[in-house]
Amino acid sequence: PPPPSLLPLRLVIRYIAMAIANCSGSGLPVHAKASPKLSQGQLARFRSNASIFGQLGTVANLVSYLTSTDTNVLCQTSRALANLTVAPENCKELSAIDKTEGCILRLSMLVGDSNRELAEAAAETLEHVVAARRELQGEKSTITKKWR
Repeated sequence: PPPPSLLPLRLVIRYIAMAIANCSGSGLPVHAKASPKLSQGQLARFRSNASIFGQLGTVANLVSYLTSTDTNVLCQTSRALANLTVAPENCKELSAIDKTEGCILRLSMLVGDSNRELAEAAAETLEHVVAARRELQGEKSTITKKWR
């Protein structure tokens, strides 16, 4: 018998990104996250998952998926990155990767996409990165003020 057919790579990547998005976040579309149905305990658990995924190097792998031309892959990848960047250490890693991969520029271009979920997930990822940078800058300025 002939070997079983394999899923196209773009589908495999899409399903990997979707699984990461669902395990590292609420599993809800980005625009539905403001739902009051999530308890603080659930949110803390998702942040913990995001940290664990980050420690496993997931952010770097997801960034490589941002070069896809498949909207579904980009949407799931952006959802996963939005969920992972809830953890500040993942924002730091994304910023470090940006120096060689240009992922921040790619995400900012996706903010203008006609797919609402994709655009919102990309925007949320960027929002998390900016907030983490501001928080880091605030910590640095506090340290500097203490030594003056």
